[in-house]
Amino acid sequence: MRRTCLGVVLALGVAALAGMGPLLAQPPAKKEPAAKKEPAAKKEPAPVKDRPSGKRPQFSQFASSDPDRTYVEVSTWPPGKPLLVVHYPWKVHTKPSVEVRLVADDEPDTTAIQPMAFVAALMKGDVTLAVYRCLDLTEEARRAKAFKQKGLEFQVVALKNRLGRAAAHVVFPPKGDGKDTICRVAYFPLEPWDVDGETLRLELPAEHFSQPTRVRVWFFRDGDVVWWQTLLWPGIAK
Repeated sequence: MRRTCLGVVLALGVAALAGMGPLLAQPPAKKEPAAKKEPAAKKEPAPVKDRPSGKRPQFSQFASSDPDRTYVEVSTWPPGKPLLVVHYPWKVHTKPSVEVRLVADDEPDTTAIQPMAFVAALMKGDVTLAVYRCLDLTEEARRAKAFKQKGLEFQVVALKNRLGRAAAHVVFPPKGDGKDTICRVAYFPLEPWDVDGETLRLELPAEHFSQPTRVRVWFFRDGDVVWWQTLLWPGIAK
C-alpha cells in the first residue's frame, strides 16, 4: 500500500515538472526601456525696460546692481517740468554723489567727456559747511553762495525741492574758455532727492538746462565713477 502511494506521488511530481518545462525553457522577459523625458522648456528672459531717452549705462568695477535695474530716464512731474530720475541702489556706497554735464551738439559721446569728481576734489572746509547748511533751509526761497577754488568758480545752491525737502546742489556755470564753457551740476548729499532708496529725482537748474540737448550723468562712490550714461534732455519750459 505504501509503495503504491509513493509511486502515485512520484508520478504526479514528474507530470507537474513536465508541464512546467515550456515555462522553464523560456528566457526572462526583457524590460522595456524607460521613456525619455522631454527637456524642460527654456524660460524666456524678462524683457528689459525700454530706455527711449538715451543709451544704456556704462559700468565700472565698482557697480553694485543688476545692470537692467540701473539707468537714468527723463520724467515729467508735474507736466512741463522734466526731472532726471536715477534708478540705482545708491545707499550701498560711501559718499555717493551724482554729476550732470551738458553735451554740446557737435561733441562726440565718448569717454573723453570727463566729470569734475566734485566730492573728492572740492568737498572740503567752507564748501562742506555751506552744503550742509543748505539742509537747514526752512523758507521756500532759493539761496546761493559763490566759491572759487582750484581755478573753478561755482555756487552752492540751497532750495526746497519738489519732494518738499531742503536740498543742495552745486552749479558750475559756463564761463570763459576751455573746460568751463560747459555747465555742470553736482548733487550731494543724495538723501533729500531720494524716493525709496533706489530712486533719485534730480531737478536741473532751468537757467542752464532750458534747451533740448544731451546730458552725461555720472554716479560716484566718493572719488570713483561707478557708472555713467548719456541721454537726451528735452529742455525746461520757461
